[in-house]
Amino acid sequence: MEKQFGIDRTVGNVPRHLLSYTIPMFSGNLIQIGYSLVNTIWVGHLVGENAVGAVGVSLPIFFMLVGFSMGITMATTILVSQYYGAKDYKMVEKAVNTSFSLSIILGLALTIAGIFSSDTVLRLMGTPPLKISH
Repeated sequence: MEKQFGIDRTVGNVPRHLLSYTIPMFSGNLIQIGYSLVNTIWVGHLVGENAVGAVGVSLPIFFMLVGFSMGITMATTILVSQYYGAKDYKMVEKAVNTSFSLSIILGLALTIAGIFSSDTVLRLMGTPPLKISH
């Protein structure tokens, strides 16, 4: 039998285990909100109102990508949980490594796609053209 790793959350204090999951999720949400606020403040002060509008227009795209990432993360969590519950630690490691590789590949692919399709996506969203004022 393989050596166990990680924390066995199937035994012990349930509220404590739930709290150990809640704190990182809550912290992540606070960081996302803080990022949006700081981004809007800096962009507004340094670049101007057109730039703040650009940040606002990009938020739906950003949240769509975050939702997509969360879906992939949940799928990975399900697989890892099943393998961990079955005490198949080799498959736990394989699922985590595969998920990590997939996230790197998808991140690069989405970055490249975003660079080349940003004008088209913004046009499809009905974003008005930039009006430059002097």
